[in-house]
Amino acid sequence: MDRIQTKLQSKAINPKRLKLHPIPTPNDRSIGSGLAFLAEWQILTKIYVSAPYKSNLNSFRRAKHEEEERDKQIADQFKQLQKQINQPFEENAQLRDHNIAKQAELETTLCVRANLGIGNLLIDMARKLLAKEPQGSASTKLKEQIDGSTTRIQQLATTITDQRLVEAGVPTKYRKELNRLPSWVVKRNESAHDLAYDLAAVLSHPTMQDLYEQWAAAFPFVYGKTISQLIEEKKTNDHHWVGND
Repeated sequence: MDRIQTKLQSKAINPKRLKLHPIPTPNDRSIGSGLAFLAEWQILTKIYVSAPYKSNLNSFRRAKHEEEERDKQIADQFKQLQKQINQPFEENAQLRDHNIAKQAELETTLCVRANLGIGNLLIDMARKLLAKEPQGSASTKLKEQIDGSTTRIQQLATTITDQRLVEAGVPTKYRKELNRLPSWVVKRNESAHDLAYDLAAVLSHPTMQDLYEQWAAAFPFVYGKTISQLIEEKKTNDHHWVGND
């Protein structure tokens, strides 16, 4: 080593940082042209230089692991943020579906109530129309039939004509419905007066506008009051009115 230091004119070479392997390999210049003369002097034919890299490799692996962990945290935070952003939209969609279901349920309930009420209204209308037939033995027998049998009223309602409605001052548009009264009657409420209030409330609901226009004109003839009058009367007499406010 002293000869090498002398030849290189440098004392800076640290023998602890070099491993010298005197393996004869003539003309090997693997360490660079700067040390070619060493082979000529046959001091050594090849110098193997080894440097400590284990600590650097461990540092690199540790840094790589920390970087991967940071990337994972960022990805998790992004997923959480995306979830928070989507949550209001998901809740709005659920609320919209809930409202649609409730609206459909309400409309179904109103339609059921309307069908029952209209069936009752038609029965009362038929009874009044049939009771106003000209006096005589036949009409007396007919009156007894319509007073005692709803089924008989349904049968007789199929014979009511436009002329009879005109004579009674009832719009002829109800003739078709009177003729098909059996298909309307699902249930006969015990109290037609209470059902009139219920039917007025149903028909006055915004979703029942078509039925309101169809049946509003029948109320004065059947119940002696308009839908609005029945609603106001119910509000006055009953603090638990559940119609439209």
